[in-house]
Parts: sequence; structure tokens; C-alpha cells
Amino acid sequence: MSQVKDVQICISDWDHFRRKYKLDENTKVFICEDSYKDSRAALERRGWFENPDKESPFFDLKMTVRIQSIDWQNLGKNQLANHFQKGPSLLTTKKNLCQ
Repeated sequence: MSQVKDVQICISDWDHFRRKYKLDENTKVFICEDSYKDSRAALERRGWFENPDKESPFFDLKMTVRIQSIDWQNLGKNQLANHFQKGPSLLTTKKNLCQ
């Protein structure tokens, strides 16, 4: 039987993360594991900060195509994550939009 690692993000951990990257408390943080070039650029234009640590629990939004990259059990109530089983092409091709 495997044990589930209890991951708790307390405010002091977020404070440490924000100090490390010199972010104010209102700056939103995202993780983008895959290309998503347009989404990444749009978030950065809006003042979001990209967390360089793809495994970090510190994010407001995590974008990935791999469901196993998201720790659904420990996702905070203010954290968002996406999941596309067949990749981002589902959103961008006319053929897939019509299916």
C-alpha cells in the first residue's frame, strides 16, 4: 500500500517563494509545462510570472497536457489546472472542433 505524501502549502512558504523571485502578493504565478506559446505570452503580458520549477506547488494556474503532471489530491482551492487528454490541437483545429 502506498502512502500519499501530505503536501501543505502554508502562507510562509508562499511568502518565501515570492521573496525569492521578488514578486508582490498580487502577482499571479503560472506553470506551463508544454509549448502553449500564445497562452504563455498572453499571461506574461498581463503581468503573470512563470514559475521556472515545473514540479513546484507554487502556482495559481498550471497548464499541461499530461494529467499525471497535476497533483489533483493537493490542488489548493485557489489553484487552477487544465488537462487536455489529446493535446491542445483539440482547441485549435477546425476538424476537432466539429467532432
